[in-house]
Amino acid sequence: INVSASNHAQKDRQPSKGNIYAFAIGLAGASGAYSTTELDFATVITIADDANLTATSDNEADGITISALNNLSIYDKVSLNAYGALAGTGATVKVYDNQLLAQVSVGKRAELTSSGDINISARGNGTVVTNLESDSGGAITVTVTDNSVNITPENIVFIDQAAMLTAYGNMNLSAGTDTEFNRDKYKVHAIVDTFAGSVIPAESANASATLRQTNTNT
Repeated sequence: INVSASNHAQKDRQPSKGNIYAFAIGLAGASGAYSTTELDFATVITIADDANLTATSDNEADGITISALNNLSIYDKVSLNAYGALAGTGATVKVYDNQLLAQVSVGKRAELTSSGDINISARGNGTVVTNLESDSGGAITVTVTDNSVNITPENIVFIDQAAMLTAYGNMNLSAGTDTEFNRDKYKVHAIVDTFAGSVIPAESANASATLRQTNTNT
């Protein structure tokens, strides 16, 4: 018996100039951009109260496998250029989630019986890389950049009251790790690269990348 649920977010890497490219030139040149990616995943498998799942096989490797998985593949790049006696660039890039939940729940009094293994997992993985580039030139330049990534995966395996799980092979319950306790792999980067070629440059640059993962087996 195999039960699986998965969600995948993909934002492809665009050509070298980026997903957003802006160029301005003049006596007073200015360019600006705002890019935001919002994630909201609830990848949930629920085995109902009083459910009965039985897997029987002559192969010990067979059994019951229930898995919830979230996967991210997000690349974002913003490139700005402005040139003039007075030149300014301003850009914001944000990637964040409202929730990034993978959950498997086994209801009250449910019975899962396997002649082999029982594998229950709630996991995630992925890559989030954002790049913000800003170039300006002139007598006076002003550059304001803000690049932030905030990813908060939550992985839950929940066995409710009076549920009965019987495996004549291995019993593997994992949230946020594999069965060898290797943590889920994420790559989370926020990069800012700015250049101001001017007599009087004014610049504010901010880059932050946060990964906060919560794993629960109950």
